[in-house]
Amino acid sequence: MKKYFYTIILATFFSFTNAQTEDCNGIIGGPAVVDPCGTCQLAYLYNTISHTVTFLNSTNGISAGANEMVVLPESLGNPYWNDCGQNYNIDCNNIVKGPALLDTCNICRKAYAYNVITHEIIYVNHEDLYDLTDNEIMVMPDSENNPYWNDCTTSTTAQFFNEDVKVIKIIDLLGNELKTIKPNIVHIEFYSDGTYKKQVVIQ
Repeated sequence: MKKYFYTIILATFFSFTNAQTEDCNGIIGGPAVVDPCGTCQLAYLYNTISHTVTFLNSTNGISAGANEMVVLPESLGNPYWNDCGQNYNIDCNNIVKGPALLDTCNICRKAYAYNVITHEIIYVNHEDLYDLTDNEIMVMPDSENNPYWNDCTTSTTAQFFNEDVKVIKIIDLLGNELKTIKPNIVHIEFYSDGTYKKQVVIQ
């Protein structure tokens, strides 16, 4: 009886621990798993008619449609698992079919959601995994409006890795301070680390 009781306690403990653990995709209790190749494998919805794949942060609350099925990373029918890039592209961020790319600075650049009002940046492992708000645009690594792409300067690299760097002031080319950013208008952003950069949000 005691052995059975302890088994229940241990099972409950490990279940709770797993629920609180961050997966390789950065999601608490998420389904993503690192395979033997070192690739972070995501769960996804697979359409059996169109053969389209939609990657998922979580399978909680996901209802597959009539022609869809949820495929977990370690499922026997998952062709990405342990493929090691032989048949499917693995980006520099170790995500299957991910958008991250190496630029000429040899820095792995992720895609990110950019808020044109607050100028906040949210990096994403896959564009499928983020729902844009009305004030956000998705910026791909090699996009012409991505200021980080192929910019090997110290300030830009620091901003890329340091989330503490904030925009403190924005002006137009005439020196007028801007409260909001309009698309396709060149402006200059001043950062809290003393650096500045000319920017334009292209839409």
